[in-house]
Formats: sequence, C-alpha cells, structure tokens
Amino acid sequence: AIDYGFYDEYKTLYEKKENEPVEMVACPYFVTNRLAYTETVSRDYSAIDSFTILVCVGGGLDIKMGDAAYSMKKGEAFLIPAAVEGIELVPDGFFTLLEAHVPAI
Repeated sequence: AIDYGFYDEYKTLYEKKENEPVEMVACPYFVTNRLAYTETVSRDYSAIDSFTILVCVGGGLDIKMGDAAYSMKKGEAFLIPAAVEGIELVPDGFFTLLEAHVPAI
C-alpha cells in the first residue's frame, strides 16, 4: 500500500469536521478516518472483520471497552482486536484520532 512515486503535492485533502467521522483515504488495502471530538462517541466495529488502529494526533481520551478503560494521549497508538465489536471514546477536553482498518471485502 506504499506508493514510492514522487509527486509535487503529497497532502491528503479532506474536510475538517468536528464531532463526526471524516473519511480521509479509502482503498482496497485500508481505510483511514479522522475523528475529532469534543464529546463522547461510540464506534461500532461489528461489520469490520479486521483489527482497528487508533493513533492520537491531538488531545487525550479514555477508550472504554466493556468494563475496561484505557487512557490515550497525543503520540500514542492503540490496537483494537477484530473480536471487539464496539468502543466508547470519552474526550479529555478534546481528541483527534486517525482510525485505520482493513475494509470489508
């Protein structure tokens, strides 16, 4: 999924929105969404037969999965196993995440 070609412009264009997911990139190999939230949000992964990677690029949050909770801050990554069907993301003020997974076939 790496393109080693040289291009004048490398920047991915997407609309920056708050409190709703924004698809940044989608191809047969992966999907990457931007999640920028100031409020608690639930993410449903039941239709995805893949792990999901969250990378915090701003702010901080707690990730709740059932009875467990994990803190996350800027610069950290979190791997969600494919067996997890859903999570709750609780901001510590705000958070911005990159969310990536393999698309359903």
